Parts: sequence; C-alpha cells; structure tokens
Amino acid sequence: MTKYNRAGRLALVEDASGGEAYYYGRQGEVTKTVRTVMASVADIRTYVYGATYDSWNRVQTMTYPDGEVVTYHYNAAGQVESLTSNKQGRQSVIVDRIGYDKEGHTVYTKLGNGTETTYTYDKQRERLQVMNLTADGQTVMENKYRYDAVDNILGITNAANPTSLTKLNKAKLGGRSSHTYEYDELNRLIHASGKAKRASYDMVMSFGRMSEPLTKVQKVDSTTTAKSYNFAYKYEDSNHPTAPTQIGHDHYTYDANGNPTLVTNDSTNTTREMYWDEDNRLMVLSDNGKTSRYTYNAAGERIMKSYGTMEGVYINGAPQGITFHETDNFTLYPASIISINKNRFTKHYFLGDKRVASRIGTGLFNNVYGRNGSYVTAGQQDYAERMNQIQTQKEAYYKKVGVAPGVPTEKGAYGDPENTGVGYNAVLTELGNHDVPQGWIQTPRPNTTPNTNPGPPVSWNDPSNPDDPQAGYGYIPNDTTKEETFFYHSDHLGSTSYITDDKANITQYDAYLPYGELLVDEHSSSEELPYKFNGKEMDEETGLYYYGARYMDPKISMWLGVDPMIEKYPEISPYIYCHNNPIVLIDPDGRQSKVPPTIIQIIDYGTKNSKKFSSLMKAANVNKANINSVIRFGNETSTDPITGHIQITKDKRVKFQVIKLTHELTNRANKAKLAKATNDVANKKISPEVYAKKIMEIELDGQINQIKVAADIGFQYPGEENKRINSLIQNYSKNKNINLRKILSPNTSLRKDYIKQGKAVRKR
Repeated sequence: MTKYNRAGRLALVEDASGGEAYYYGRQGEVTKTVRTVMASVADIRTYVYGATYDSWNRVQTMTYPDGEVVTYHYNAAGQVESLTSNKQGRQSVIVDRIGYDKEGHTVYTKLGNGTETTYTYDKQRERLQVMNLTADGQTVMENKYRYDAVDNILGITNAANPTSLTKLNKAKLGGRSSHTYEYDELNRLIHASGKAKRASYDMVMSFGRMSEPLTKVQKVDSTTTAKSYNFAYKYEDSNHPTAPTQIGHDHYTYDANGNPTLVTNDSTNTTREMYWDEDNRLMVLSDNGKTSRYTYNAAGERIMKSYGTMEGVYINGAPQGITFHETDNFTLYPASIISINKNRFTKHYFLGDKRVASRIGTGLFNNVYGRNGSYVTAGQQDYAERMNQIQTQKEAYYKKVGVAPGVPTEKGAYGDPENTGVGYNAVLTELGNHDVPQGWIQTPRPNTTPNTNPGPPVSWNDPSNPDDPQAGYGYIPNDTTKEETFFYHSDHLGSTSYITDDKANITQYDAYLPYGELLVDEHSSSEELPYKFNGKEMDEETGLYYYGARYMDPKISMWLGVDPMIEKYPEISPYIYCHNNPIVLIDPDGRQSKVPPTIIQIIDYGTKNSKKFSSLMKAANVNKANINSVIRFGNETSTDPITGHIQITKDKRVKFQVIKLTHELTNRANKAKLAKATNDVANKKISPEVYAKKIMEIELDGQINQIKVAADIGFQYPGEENKRINSLIQNYSKNKNINLRKILSPNTSLRKDYIKQGKAVRKR
C-alpha cells in the first residue's frame, strides 16, 4: 500500500478553477484535500483541509484550512448530537445538543450561543406543526403551520414579537408575521398574501399547460424591500417553446441550448448580457457594463466569483490569466466549509446539508504561490505556467478564426466569451505543463563551454512535496477571541429567518415572498450574511440565488437555465421552480425538486437502476402483486421480525428512499434469522448478548447492501461527515471486487441497545 493509500484511486483533478489533490485513509476515506485556486497568473493560492472517520464511516473530526478542528459527537443511535471546536487551544461549542424522536425527526436543537429550537409534529402525518425559537428563555419566533388534505401549507403564523427583548435585540429586529396560500388542482401556488412586521404583500399567478407562468401580479407596500409589478409572460421562440421571450418590459434572447444570453428592458433601456460555457454554466453576467464572472470546478461547483468593470488585464501587453478575476471584489470557495474575500475569510459549519453557523476568521493566509517561500500546489503542478499555456492556446485560436487583436491594454478581449459566445473550454485543446515544477529536483545542466566557470550547483535535498503540508498550511494565526460566530435560525424550507451572534443577540432578520424575494431585510451588525432563501447564497450584485447547478431569479419566479433533469419531467417547463410550489418543495441544487415518491416509484427506480436491489426484492419475496400488503409508509423505518412487514418514513429523495428500503429488504430476506434469534432469546436458548451479536451481523449485511445499491444508482450521502462512506461507495462503483466485509465492521455503538432489546423479548 502506498503512502496515503492513493494507489488506484483518484489522486488529482485539474479544471478551470485550478486543481484538487486527494489523500486517503486505510478504508478509502478522503483524509486530506489540497486545493489550489487560480485567480490569475499572479494570484494562485493553495488551501489544505482534512477529516478523520470512525469504523462506521462517520466523520469524527474536520480540520479547516486555518487549523481549526471541529469534532462531531454521536448518540447511541448514530445520530449527530453535538459539534465542538478547538482552535489553538481555544474551545467552543457550535451545536450544544440535538434531540430526536423515535422516527428520527429533530425535535430539539440547542446551539452554541444558548438559543433553543423545538419542533412539534403531527403524529398521524408527520407534518411539522410548530417551530419555536427561544433566546435566553424568551420566544423569538413561533411558527405554526396549517395544511390541506394533500399536505400543501395553507398558512404560517408567527405571534412572537422579539422587538420587546431589549437585552438581546437592541435594534428591535423582527416581528410578528402571517401568510396564507392558495393552490390549484395541480398543487401550484396561485395566490399568496401576508405580512411581516409592518410590510405586507399580495401575489397572484397563473400557469399554462406545461406549468409555465402566464401572469404574475405582485403588490407590496412601500416599506418592503421587494417591488410591485404586473408581469405577462410571452412564449414566442419556436426553438424553445417553454422559454419566455418577454416578461413585463424585459425581452429575452436564448442560445441553442436554451440559456438566456440577452435581456433588454424597453422601459428603462437597460441590458443584461449572459455568457455560458459548453456545460450550460453561467460564466459572465454583465449589467450595463458591471460584470460578474464565475469559475467552476470539474464537478460544476462554483469556486470563484468576482464583480467589477474590468474586462481583462494586461501588463506591458502580456495577458494576465484566463479567468480574469482582476478585481478586489471577489470571493473564493475552496471548499463548502470556507469562503474567502480580499481581506478576510468565513468558515461554515453544517449538519448534513444544513448550515448552522458561520465564523469570521482572524489571521491571514500566506499561501500564494511564489511568495514568501510558498511553493505547494495541488499535485505540485505549475499552475502559473499552465495559465500561460492556456492563454497561448487561446490567442492561437483567435488568430486561426480571425478575431481582431484588440487594443494593447486588452489584447484578445474581442475573443472573450462576451464577444464570441463560445466558452473557453471549447477552444482549448490541451491543458497542463509537464515540465518539472519549481521546488522539485531539476535535471543537472552541466556547463558545456570549455575553459569557463562550472554551472550552478545542483541541490539534492528532498524536493517540496505536496504530501507534507497538513490542514492549516500557510495560515498565520491571530487573536482567536476576536472571531465572531453567527448562528442561523431557519424555517421549514431552510430559509434564514433570524441570525444571532455569540451572545444570542439578534443581528439579522429576513422575511420572504414565496419565491425568495426579500419582504423584510434587517440587520444590526456590519456583517450581512448572504445565505437567505432555502439557505442559498444570494448574489447581491445580480439579485440571483446560486443553487449549484443553476441560478434562480426570484423576481420572475423561474430558473435562468434549463433543468439538467429535463428528460425526467418532459411534461413540464424546464425553467419552472419547484413545480410552482415554493412553499412546500425544495430544490437542493437546481437539478430536482423534492417531490415525495410513492412506494411504487421507489421500487421502480431501484429495480431499473440496480441489479443488487432487484436481487434483494426476489430474496425478500417482494413483487408487484404483494407490495401494498408488505410495504407501507409509517412513523418509523423498521421490519417486523415475525411477519416481515416493512415500514418506512416518507422522504422527498427517491434515491435516499431506495437506500432505506434496501436495508429493510435485507432484514426481510433475513426474516428467518431474525425470527430464530428472537425465538431463541425468548426461550432462553441464547443470551441477550448472543442475540445482539446476531442482530448486528444482519445490520452489517444491510449496510453492505446499501453501499452496493448506492454505487449502482449513484447515491451520495449529504454533508461533510459522510465523506468516508461516499468515498467507499465511489470506490466500489469502480471495483465491484472489493470485499466490503473486510473493510466494514458491525456498529458496536448499538450493542447495548440490542442487548436491552433481547432482555425485553425474554421478559415477554
């Protein structure tokens, strides 16, 4: 086995944003990541972060690029119950405690600043009824929910008024709110009205046969952040019949893939230009000369954004990089756990895919390539030379197709995507520099001129090695007591309602219209955090929300680009957001809204995409004739050891439901073993300890089958804490000969519970 266990595993990915190198533990888990970001040829930065895992594939610790170590703590059922942090010996609590009910719902959360949230659910339908947020024992928010027969939310009321909390809310942020909603027969939101604090609104929408919006009439009072308007949507592009060509005074033009490239307003004479790459990712957005630029990694995740008026920068006629983020107004995203601006950085803390807190870092990074002895990069590649090669290829392409050279200070600007409509990746034929990078041992170059001095000495010291730097590389610490932490308090959609600081003071309050426009936006701190509707980042420069695969425009209630999953929903417009039901549904990344699948849909998806799932269906003797009698939705996920009846809880993620059902099909297939173990412990033929061992072995079978099915259907668990098991799934998808039983072990943390269960069976 090689050092860092990289043999046969993905070691380095290079893309338009830079590079990412991976290092592994003994069980195939990613324990360290070296991330290099190319802002320009003169600004190439490297960040290192890592994680450790237990034998159950759960994150134990995460080490951030500044060296902070976050520890995840679990309860006996394997659920996260708290998060703690240690940076340079300074201990802090991020999440103090999380409580769950028997169905696995979160019923209680206490964050590191003492704020508490309780959740109450309808026992019959498992619907959220009340969400209550308190600070210092006083109510800040108390959302109460009303539903119709098909689980559409009819109303949300919040009677709490935190402006009376003079100690924790000196700026008097927030207030009472109420919202009512109406839907058509297809569960599309057609009318919404409400108020928050002193702001009120009324919105009415209508839709066409493909659920495309036809009209949107919105009225708001003068105290709101949002605007009033009366939109009529027109669809007159025969090549893209569901793409609006006019919305109100805005006229839209599209490229061949259905991405909008130009929006002109016939009332204000303003224009918005957009340029897309070959993967339908937004590269450049220009509002009347103010330009936002975006760079993505190989997975399509945004790694950098910038905003300014410059088109490109050249020094003495020399090009200064392909990405052209030549402005001080930029943000880097080396990883989901950290974002970096010119003068500071912000760390983020998650439970699964939910952001629970952000911390403003202190200190600075000395990690720019070539400065102050910093020569570490991902894979030890020379990214500056690579960018020069890219520029050379780009200019050769411009010459070939006859693009004018442009003015000396912006040479080649006429060939940029703004002017050609062609993405950079489409014109580059070869990337990378394979010369020996700086810092490595160079090939000796003897002096071949007779009777002259010898050449320079050759150093035989160990070369700079990218395997050596650990998480925290390049970080220069400062006073950690000055790091401010902000805690998020969200609603049922994950939209940020309140933000509090370390001492539970209310620092930000946001209230929303149905599609994410800000009805109220208040903050007392100089820190206005951009994570708002659905917890997604709002780009203030453009007014768009960034979801991952796409950008959403809350004003027009639509996505900017075409749905990557368009083939899955041919009956509806690929531009609509969450099936026009933004009050109930969530689209986590712009690819798919969360519509709860039926049991038939879950099984159909599993059998079509996984041979292992199909074989488990046969082994468990489940078929379409007996599905309704064997499997049903209920208040918990379980399999009766005697009857073999399966019960699963509802969830909107079909792949996740397939994985859950995989475990229960395994249990049903092992029904005879379960029944025998239960009878034997009841009749005192085996001890509760032996009973626990047998149950744990069956549980291990379920876990192994889950990994196999996950590899078949391309499922990945959300959250940084699941990196290890996701890595194992990826490795198994590439090599089905991996012996998972040798890698995994039974979950011993549940042993006491199974012994207790065995004792209870014996007493019956």
